[in-house]
Amino acid sequence: MHPDPHEGAGPITRWEGVVRTIPGVSPMEWLLALTVLVVMEPVTAVVHRRVMHGFGMGWHRSHHRRRAGALEANDLYPVTFATATIAAMAVGASVDGLRLLVPIGAGVTAYGLSYAVVHDLVIHRRVPAGARALDRLARRVPPLGAWFAHVADAHALHHRFGGAPYGMLVPVVPVAVRERAARSPGTVEQRRAALRNEPVAVAS
Repeated sequence: MHPDPHEGAGPITRWEGVVRTIPGVSPMEWLLALTVLVVMEPVTAVVHRRVMHGFGMGWHRSHHRRRAGALEANDLYPVTFATATIAAMAVGASVDGLRLLVPIGAGVTAYGLSYAVVHDLVIHRRVPAGARALDRLARRVPPLGAWFAHVADAHALHHRFGGAPYGMLVPVVPVAVRERAARSPGTVEQRRAALRNEPVAVAS
């Protein structure tokens, strides 16, 4: 009988054993990917504020107006970001000295997929079948449903007033925005419902 190589090992050693089940991926690369995943939220908020609501409003404005069809000019943003990430990961996979671009790209990709699910399915319901499936999941997992409700309400405020919050997965709603919403007509559910048909508020 062969001894368990992890028997008596501490939690760090056991964790290393788990992550090494994927050949060629080191614990440092896993940690880097997870760090990038976390850091992407504030980075995304800054990009949303400074780029999309700044010099890049030409594309983003379409997202704050009624959408005539299935697509909008704002969709060019995720296409651009995804293309750049794929290119960076390809370089990292091909050049030994740039290997860390792979876990960095993996973290960016994980965040991007989470963003797409929350923003396009949960909030804007651009794929009705997927949105309904997530509704059912939210009812079965109350904490998940509460988080979905929080991000939907926060994003509804962004669309309604055209300003903060700019984050997506962990939105920080300024007190002044909540007070303004409290003074404005319309319930939270009405604000969220309006997101399904694209409100028109835009701020530069």
